[in-house]
This record gives sequence, structure tokens and C-alpha cells, in this order.
Amino acid sequence: MQEVESCSSSLMNLIFKTEKSDRNLEKSRKTYLSLLEKDEEQKRIKNQSMIPRLKLHSDDERSNSSSRFTSSALYMPHLPPKYRRFYDQMQTSCEPLAVQIAIQEEHLCEVAIVAGRGEQNLFKFHIFLNDRGIWSLGQEIPIPALPKRCIAVYGQSLYFVGGEIGEIPDEIKCQNLFIYNMRTEQINIGAPLRIPRCDAGVGLWNDTMYIVGGLNRYNHPLTYVDAYDLIHNAWCLISPMKFARHKPGIIIVKGVLYAIGGNTVHCEWLPLNNSRVWSELPNLPEIFRDLAMTATHYKDWLIAFRNFRPDRVAVLDRVAKEEWDVVRTSGTAPDSVEDSFTYEESCYVLTRNGTLFELQLAELLWHKSVNCPKTMTKVYHIACVNLKNVRREKI
Repeated sequence: MQEVESCSSSLMNLIFKTEKSDRNLEKSRKTYLSLLEKDEEQKRIKNQSMIPRLKLHSDDERSNSSSRFTSSALYMPHLPPKYRRFYDQMQTSCEPLAVQIAIQEEHLCEVAIVAGRGEQNLFKFHIFLNDRGIWSLGQEIPIPALPKRCIAVYGQSLYFVGGEIGEIPDEIKCQNLFIYNMRTEQINIGAPLRIPRCDAGVGLWNDTMYIVGGLNRYNHPLTYVDAYDLIHNAWCLISPMKFARHKPGIIIVKGVLYAIGGNTVHCEWLPLNNSRVWSELPNLPEIFRDLAMTATHYKDWLIAFRNFRPDRVAVLDRVAKEEWDVVRTSGTAPDSVEDSFTYEESCYVLTRNGTLFELQLAELLWHKSVNCPKTMTKVYHIACVNLKNVRREKI
């Protein structure tokens, strides 16, 4: 009898502890949700000074400028660790969509995509579902997932240029151009590069893709700049740069192509509409010598940073063109930079281990964003895609 009473007492204690644990869990959840609401309210109050982050923009939201600041696709709230698991649970509770289904979602407009090496050494890409806060299921691209390729997004298609096969000293540089249509899932082979290369810079302007510099088959940096007409599928050679470079920072602002560094301190610019002569910019500071670079811009400023621990950036007034200033960034910078793109007033950076960071250009403040899907053994590229263009029958 005493044993029965003891077991009953133990069971009641266990039930009481479980109920207490559930109450604490519910209390923590409510606290977490209140933190989220407080965070959203603070953003609404300070929306005039905040930087718009890449998010799902519906046509209705675009008509209301204030709504752009109230939610965010790539923004991760700064929460205490004990509340982080609730955020993760809310994300994992949403079912991911297949890429082709996500493309047909009418409310999806500008989204981030990430591409990398999937199964059988082929490319795979995912779309970030802004409304769900998760990545889509992977879509395989039957193209060899080579490192050091250039990738560009135009209309419905992803363009993969160049790259490298093998390892030192038996590596082979490629000159292939593959064009993958995201809507039809078809692959076309474009006109090949004139010179096989890898580690080149890439930029888009007025239906033209520019491939800048890179390494040739002897691993020598190049001065060549090739322009690909995206409408007529043809390459043309434009004026070579004054200085050879590979892994440069490439940015095109108002029809002017800027080549920043790239294992050199030399910088140049070329007006794409009415000039065939490159002009020199002031050299980068010596701390950026012999380093791969990433370039972006904010208003009248060119901003460049190294691909390894970019805790400092070089800033140049592109109008005055006097000299570069070195500015230390705030926040925790990524350890490495594999690829990047600029959206509005933020630069999004993909690290080699598959984490996305955001650099707020107005404040030079780093934020850690989301992690890439684990279905890829290696991540190579990050880009912004307008799905409204992908859904069109013809571009």
C-alpha cells in the first residue's frame, strides 16, 4: 500500500513538474513574441532612418513605402539565445516549396537565390521564400558545378561563364557559356569565351554582360574585357584594362564600369557608352594589395572590401576621385566572401561555409542573416532574381 502511495506521489510530482515546465515554455514563447512585436514597432518608428532589407515585395506593398520596413526576409532579430529556438521552430514549421511552384507564386517578386554543388557534382539552386522565412527545395541544374565560374542573372536565365576543372598543377581553364532558363528548365550553350579563364569579375548593364580580367591557362592575370550581347548571343572585345587583375571588385554605376583591385592596388573606370579608353582611379591603400576584392556603391561613394575578414572597407567619392579612405565597419564581419550582390542600400555577402551576411551601406554595419541549405556540399553564388521576369512567357 505504501509503495502504491509512493508511486502515486511520484507521478503527481512528475505531472506537476511537466505542467510547470509547459507553463514556463509558454511564458518564454509569449516573451519571445512580445520581443518580436517590440522589434517590429521599433522598426516602424524608425523607418525613416532604417535600411530596407531584401524581402518579399508584393505589388500592394510596393505602393506603401512604410510597409517595406515592417518585415524582412533576410533580417534575423537580435534575440537572447533562449528565445532563438522559438524562431527556429517557427521557420521549420513551414513547409518548403519546390522551385517551380515558388516561381509561380504571384506574390513573390524579388528574392535571393543561392547556387552551389549538389549531388553528382552538378549545380543546384534554392530560392529564399520570403513569406515563409525558409529556402525552397533544391532545383538541380545539369551543368558541372565548377569553382571559380562567373554567374549572372538576366531575365529568366542564369548565365554560367568559364571556370576551372581539376587541381594544381593539372587544372584546366574553361571557356564555356551555359544558359539555364529557370522557367522552362532548359539549357542552352552560348558562344564560348574568346580566352578560357577563371576568377574573372562580372557585371551587367543594358542587356550586356561584361567579363573582366581573370586567370588564363598559365594562371597569369588578364587585362582583357569581353562583352556578351545577351540579346544576340555574341561576344565582342572592348578596350583592355591598363592593369591585369583577377578576382576584382566589379561595379557598374550609371553606365560607368569600375574595376577595383583584384590582387592589385590599381583601380580603373570606363564609360560604357561613349569612351573606349580606361582611366585610372587612385590606388587602393596598401592593406588591400594582393587580395581578392568585392565592390559595391552607396550614393556617390564607391565601397570596396577584401574577401577575407572584411572588417575594414575602402571608400572613394566617385565624383571627386581624390583618394580612398579606410573605414572600420561595425558588427561582426564574415570570415570570408565567396560571392555578393547589392540590393537597394545593402550588400549581401555569401561566405564559404554557406552563411549570408548583410552590410548596411549607410552605416557600414554588418548583420548575420540566414544559413544556406545543407543540401549543397559547396556554395558558390548568391544573386537577386525578380520572379516577375521569370514568370513571363517571353523576355
